[in-house]
Amino acid sequence: MSQRNKQLILATLFGILIFAAANPANAQACQSDALDRIIKHYNDRCKIYEGCYAWHLAKTAAKTSFQSMVFPPAAFNNIKNEMTSWWNAMVGNTWAKIGPRYIDFGTSVKGNVITPTKRTWYSLMPSTENVRNVRIRHDDGKSRTMVRICLVDPTSGLPTEATGFDIPKGSTQEYWPKDAAYQVKNAAGKFVIVEIDPKTVGRSFAYTLWVR
Repeated sequence: MSQRNKQLILATLFGILIFAAANPANAQACQSDALDRIIKHYNDRCKIYEGCYAWHLAKTAAKTSFQSMVFPPAAFNNIKNEMTSWWNAMVGNTWAKIGPRYIDFGTSVKGNVITPTKRTWYSLMPSTENVRNVRIRHDDGKSRTMVRICLVDPTSGLPTEATGFDIPKGSTQEYWPKDAAYQVKNAAGKFVIVEIDPKTVGRSFAYTLWVR
């Protein structure tokens, strides 16, 4: 191989590495075995209820914001109850359990996570609203923390990162995102995931999380 070809190959590889570092794949965000299980169980339940299945078909065909679309009430309540019972039987939702947890829309939760552990919160049902407000307050602890908010369409099961932000050390009692009016858009028909990942070795991050 000529010297010129070697230089071209090295330059190409270097360019790929630089691009990968600057553009982390969104497909990697929020993926987990727990998410796969949630999506599978939800789709299995959804097939039982014709209204739920028709709702997703309409959503997929229309390709709109679905802001005014309402989830069939009977299907919603039945599936939500079944999803919650299944989740509690599988992993529970108490502080004695290690791993993923669920959060209902319109509620808040408190938590504390220590590096290298990360905490992932899942909605167990798709959002019926097109816009959701997700905020975190740093209550205590001294770890720099990365937060990712993802949306997952149950028809594909693939998460897309709606936003991601870094919470610095020393930001106790501050809210994130800083903009109180910040909105996660295009959420209708999708599961919402919040991933809280402290990065400072041996430090903790205590927080309150709202998903409205």
